[in-house]
Amino acid sequence: MTHRRRKRLLWLTIAALAAGTAVSAGGLLLAPLATFSGPGDRDGGDAGSGGGAARRARAETLADYAAIYRRDLRKPLVDPKPVAPTVRLRRPKPKMTVTLVGTAVEPGFTYAMFRTRGHGTKLVRVGETIEGVEVLSVATDSARVRFAGEVRELKKVGKEGAR
Repeated sequence: MTHRRRKRLLWLTIAALAAGTAVSAGGLLLAPLATFSGPGDRDGGDAGSGGGAARRARAETLADYAAIYRRDLRKPLVDPKPVAPTVRLRRPKPKMTVTLVGTAVEPGFTYAMFRTRGHGTKLVRVGETIEGVEVLSVATDSARVRFAGEVRELKKVGKEGAR
């Protein structure tokens, strides 16, 4: 067989396959398909009571897949594990590092005497701040101060309380 005959035979085979494919596709589009519902119904019609029951069973099984049809395919197929709520830890309140040792209340001369962290003593007027403690008012045996956003009343410490 020559090269030219092989080529012609190949083209004829391709044309026959294309024609067969076109006829098959056209037949599928134009002719309705017979459905097979179950073992009692092989021809697609109602063959006794078995065909109706098989159709109902088929409809029920399709209803079982409704959740799958409604699922958004862009999301993961499994639900994520629930995230435990985060617990915010409370910061402990800062400790006041000064103690009231004494007061001086005279007209025009009002001071509070505080012992500081380094055991030094400082005189502070109303409105001044020492180590984060703002003095609001001074009385004979106490002082009102603001520390860490809270207003506190400090009592004078005697000799037995001082260290």
